[in-house]
Amino acid sequence: MMVVNGETNDINEIINRAESITIFKGGKQTKIEKNNSQFLKILNNITNCFLDSRIMPAFGVSLHEETLKELKMDSWIKLNFNKTEILNELPFQALLFRLDECYGLNLIRENNKKFEGRCIYLDLDEKTDLLKIID
Repeated sequence: MMVVNGETNDINEIINRAESITIFKGGKQTKIEKNNSQFLKILNNITNCFLDSRIMPAFGVSLHEETLKELKMDSWIKLNFNKTEILNELPFQALLFRLDECYGLNLIRENNKKFEGRCIYLDLDEKTDLLKIID
C-alpha cells in the first residue's frame, strides 16, 4: 500500500469501500447494494483481477457526454462510494470501467455527477477477461 498526502493509493483497499455496484449491459443497468451476496461475489472478483495491478500515469481523459453514449454499448461496471475518495490525487465518488479482455484499463472517475477529467490507468498483471467479474 502506498500513501500520498494522507490518502491510500491501494486500489483494492478503495474498491472494498464501495457502497453499491451498477452494471451496464446492453443499454440496461442494474444496481446491486452492499451486503448482497451478488455484491460480495462481484467485489471479490474485482479485487482478484486487480490483485497485482499497478497504477500508472493515464493519458486518457473522459468526456461526460461521450461516456454516457458508451454506457449504452458493451458491458460496464461502476463502483459507487458514499463519500469522495481520492486515488492518485484525483477525487471521485464513483469509478467506471469497461468489461472486456485487456492488459490494462482506464478507471473513469465520476466526480460531482460527471464523468469528466483525467482517468486513472490500471496496468493489470496479465491479460484478463473482465467480463468474468459479473458471471
